[in-house]
Amino acid sequence: VADRTILALTTEMEWLSSTLSGSGKDTKLRAKGAPKVWLDAWFENEMIRLLHLTAEGYRTIRFREALKTAFYGMQDARDKYRTGTAQIGALQELVQQWGEWQALMMAPITPHWCEEIWEIVGGKGCVVRARWPTPRQEDPKISAAGQYLFGLTHALSTAVVNKDKKSKGPQGPKPNQVNLYLASSFPRWKVLVLELLLAHFDAATKTVDEKVMPMFKSHAELNSFNKGKQVAQFAAQMRDEAKEKGASAFALKMPFDEAAIIEENREYLGSTLGLLGIKAIHLYT
Repeated sequence: VADRTILALTTEMEWLSSTLSGSGKDTKLRAKGAPKVWLDAWFENEMIRLLHLTAEGYRTIRFREALKTAFYGMQDARDKYRTGTAQIGALQELVQQWGEWQALMMAPITPHWCEEIWEIVGGKGCVVRARWPTPRQEDPKISAAGQYLFGLTHALSTAVVNKDKKSKGPQGPKPNQVNLYLASSFPRWKVLVLELLLAHFDAATKTVDEKVMPMFKSHAELNSFNKGKQVAQFAAQMRDEAKEKGASAFALKMPFDEAAIIEENREYLGSTLGLLGIKAIHLYT
């Protein structure tokens, strides 16, 4: 385990150095003056979110949580950004910021490695004496849109990979396109479920009162839709999502434009699904 970790840290130093110098094989930099894309704003916002979470982890002496966001979270954000901008290139200033903040966030845990990273990004003095960044607060709308985009990508990839797996007969041809249909609102029965869940939601504990689940069976209007087990399944799904997202899991509308997010990130979806043989993505609203 130790050898693998050391190798991984060394690989990160090599990647950052080669990328910032413009000689990286895995990641190219975008030409100066080229227009920004949505993933640039997401990557910057995600780094801010992770920075604040890491600071809170250190402040409350929860070092496991701090490590989770400072290293694994930053790695995951960088990987998603790198994949999404593979064709147009990453912004040098964002890669630079990622390197600086990665060094600062991990300095209490891996000071020697962070000094190496700090030197690569041209930091002044020693990283252990550098001041903690004080950026703006996270934009929750961008965070929600990012969670939606990457969740959608995962769901589509899983669906493509698992196609025909449960079928006992001969497998059909592999899909080469994806059709996405976006609804502008929830059907009435789902609205009723969400409203009931929200009415019995405790924001402090992010839990739904257990007594709400039996209410669905005796709800006259809900029963009129004849949805059977779908009601309980949907309620359980949204109740579980609320444990992570809070009350926003019960929102009747997204805090962002779904169609716009998909359109702006067609390249990211295409590059990810393209590895599975998908050549076209069609969007219907």
